[in-house]
Amino acid sequence: MLPIVHPSRLHLVAACLLLGLAPAAQSLTATVQLDTAQEVPAPGGPGTGTGMATVTVNAVTRAVTVTGTYSGLSTNQTAAHIHSGAFGVSGGVLLNLSGTGGTTGTFSGSGVFSSGQFNTFLAGDLYLNVHTTLNGAGEIRGQIVNLSGAAGLPTDPALFDTGGNPNRGPRIGNAVETYNMALDCSNAGAPGFYTIQIHLATVAPPLASAYGSLWFSGPKSFASSGLHAQNVVNAAAAPGLMLPPDPLLVGLTYNVQGYCSDPSAPPGRLSNVVIQVVEN
Repeated sequence: MLPIVHPSRLHLVAACLLLGLAPAAQSLTATVQLDTAQEVPAPGGPGTGTGMATVTVNAVTRAVTVTGTYSGLSTNQTAAHIHSGAFGVSGGVLLNLSGTGGTTGTFSGSGVFSSGQFNTFLAGDLYLNVHTTLNGAGEIRGQIVNLSGAAGLPTDPALFDTGGNPNRGPRIGNAVETYNMALDCSNAGAPGFYTIQIHLATVAPPLASAYGSLWFSGPKSFASSGLHAQNVVNAAAAPGLMLPPDPLLVGLTYNVQGYCSDPSAPPGRLSNVVIQVVEN
């Protein structure tokens, strides 16, 4: 299981000072990398296709928008979809997308997730698939993971993944894709407190607080707290914690949010939220 660390008394104060229970109209966004290696079953032909897409879902209305590009396909693009399926698993179509055709082009689309589909999205069990004439079952695929929800204000502290590919979560037994997050308190006055908390499960719709949008949900698994000096602080010492090669960790979803106090402009601010899925 993930490490359990007893936090200091510097809990995230915002959790106790919610100003309202009405969720803010904020969105979760994923940057998705598509390639042939993720495709199941493996595609045939000479294609070395790749793609990049942005998937955005409103955390309240569950409205979803997709915009993406692709290149290097073996044959013309014939379809594109959002599918349901965990890493390495094929699944049914949830949302049809429009594409420009050709071996290089774009695709896009929009719709609304059901509550169940939204939960599947949060758990990292949806993927993008681009289909071609030669590979009707799909030629390039990208898992929709490593979601990020915006902070309350553009000047709020930023939380970011420090392990390997920022668009992917940690991998078991991997020293590059590690379990770690960094919080940027550069814009906060010093000396001040910081905390980074990791909660198992996905997130609740954000709640408005005096400190910004509070996304936490699920039991707390890990907390790192202390003093910041207007700097970037890590939840774990760089390059981060390598997860043990335990297959039971694969698919575990967790959410991370941080807080920087600011004595020069109290009460300080909450960061964005990041949702990650442990990978094989």
